[in-house]
Amino acid sequence: MVKKQQQTEISIPDLLKEVTPGFGIEGPLGGQYLHFNGEWVWSDNGEVGCIVFRPDSIPELYGSVDGKRLAHFISRAPKPDKIQFRLREKEDAKSKKRSPWLLVKSGRASVDLKWLEDSPARMPDNPGRWKSVPNGFAKAIGFVAHCCASHITRPLLTCVHVTNEYVESSDGMRIIRHDLEDTLKGVDTLIPRNVAFLLESTGITKIAPKDDAVWFKTKKGTMIFCPLIAGDYPNLDPLIATSPDAKKFSLPFEVESKDGTIKLEDALDRAGVFEGGEEELSIVLELKEGRMSIEAEDEVGQYKERISLKDAPSDLSLRVQIYAQHLLDLVKQGQKVECELTSDKMWMRTDKWEFLSVIEIPDE
Repeated sequence: MVKKQQQTEISIPDLLKEVTPGFGIEGPLGGQYLHFNGEWVWSDNGEVGCIVFRPDSIPELYGSVDGKRLAHFISRAPKPDKIQFRLREKEDAKSKKRSPWLLVKSGRASVDLKWLEDSPARMPDNPGRWKSVPNGFAKAIGFVAHCCASHITRPLLTCVHVTNEYVESSDGMRIIRHDLEDTLKGVDTLIPRNVAFLLESTGITKIAPKDDAVWFKTKKGTMIFCPLIAGDYPNLDPLIATSPDAKKFSLPFEVESKDGTIKLEDALDRAGVFEGGEEELSIVLELKEGRMSIEAEDEVGQYKERISLKDAPSDLSLRVQIYAQHLLDLVKQGQKVECELTSDKMWMRTDKWEFLSVIEIPDE
């Protein structure tokens, strides 16, 4: 493990925020527990685990406690900068036996939590060697994670595939591949979709693949690990390769209105009312005779908007589904996107990523 003096002291409320992603219904003791292992405080829900250095304000402890109740109390502590931990013995009201309890106080408020001294949870050993990740790595994996499959029936497709030069994902109908700013030598691993979103929000500086898990280190020094999913990710190269017979064209992402040119971002914002739950918001784009139709729907409603494209090919006719986050990135670039089209596929390319989707040709 890394020496403690190399790390910045973390406050107790911030510590609980760092380990909260590791709470859940799976993992050691059901996943809702917070574990103390001397110099370390950690959580693990079976899908992701978080390890943080113990701050000096918490005494050296060995055991486990209900992490969700502890986090709930600390997030509402009347004096968050003055929180005290004390392990003591207390008589159980039912069994009348004395057992260890963790008393946590803040001002006049306190919470007593049953302490599991002989916890079966065992903190995994972290890797000995770390690799620095390229700039923009966390953003890239979060970006392509929107294209991962959300159903566990195809477990490999619920992951982001990390390689030496790029990260990629696919839901079986669409593929997205994002280049890395620098090569990441010796790395070929999978990151579950939800973990990729977590890493995007926390920001990571280092990666360390192991035989059974992949580890990450954040800017705050928190270590995050997730078990590897068995199997090899499908080779997407033959699928993402363009056809020599494909029709090439540029697609503008500005639209014309009576009041002048407007940003397509406004239309996407209006479609966002259908975003929610576990499913990604996907947008259906229908291009026909220089006009674009944007559609979004769920089980209770549908949004549709028709707009005129600026300088769009008038002979272009297609219907394609793209995830809102990827379309929004195209819009924010405010430039034409190079595209290629066959009878059943469409490619979009920017200077950082490329996207492939199955398409439909609308009826004339």
